[in-house]
Amino acid sequence: MNMRISVLAAGAALLLVTGCGLFEGGAPGPDADAARPQAVRAGDPPKTRPLAGSPPASLTLPKIGLRTPVSQIALNTDGTLAQAPAEPGWYRLGPTPGQLGPAVIAGNAAAEGDAFYKLGEVTPGDEVEVVREDGSRAVFKVDSVEKFPKKQVPTQRVFGELRHPGLRLLTYGEEMIVVFAHLAATRPPAA
Repeated sequence: MNMRISVLAAGAALLLVTGCGLFEGGAPGPDADAARPQAVRAGDPPKTRPLAGSPPASLTLPKIGLRTPVSQIALNTDGTLAQAPAEPGWYRLGPTPGQLGPAVIAGNAAAEGDAFYKLGEVTPGDEVEVVREDGSRAVFKVDSVEKFPKKQVPTQRVFGELRHPGLRLLTYGEEMIVVFAHLAATRPPAA
């Protein structure tokens, strides 16, 4: 399965699990995203070289005091995205953090104690570090943090192809919080 199909499948699955299916209530008009105010950007992504594939093992977001393991998630038999029971889950059919394209990690934010409960407090410029199973580290810089009603998520913008390694952290629920980030640095496995 090529990367574009994997990413679009991840987007569709995430929309299904959050209740904002592409066909529910019809597709938004062409100006739906244009009418929404644009978030402040931290600048164009630097030319950091993509990494080879390696699944994420843990995620650290110092701004909100988050250090958590990351599980792997895929699709349920009914086509919805499986939810990790406690920790955030990486959509394993998409790019791994550090690879070219948007790596997607989703998590719960409904109650205090959920890993992504404070995700809305993240701001542009904050760092997110992902330790990968091969021991390498992918450090991402946050470009924007945006909130979308669950029926108005701009699927292509969140899950579409990128020409650089990106990261999308997102929540489940009535309102989807999405952190958009780009790869800023890489660190080899510790010796």
